[in-house]
Amino acid sequence: MGDIPARQAAAEWWSVHGFSVKGAPLPALRQQFGLSALDAIEALKLGNALGRARALR
Repeated sequence: MGDIPARQAAAEWWSVHGFSVKGAPLPALRQQFGLSALDAIEALKLGNALGRARALR
């Protein structure tokens, strides 16, 4: 895969700020973090999991 630190940063950002994205999240993450489509999908999946884990605390 691509840039793991960028993907991790995007996942962290998505888990906290994803609610503020208007429109499709995939293009927003790709543009903001310079991710490939595959890396943006993985970041979304990881970010959603992080958000759920935070909610369970």
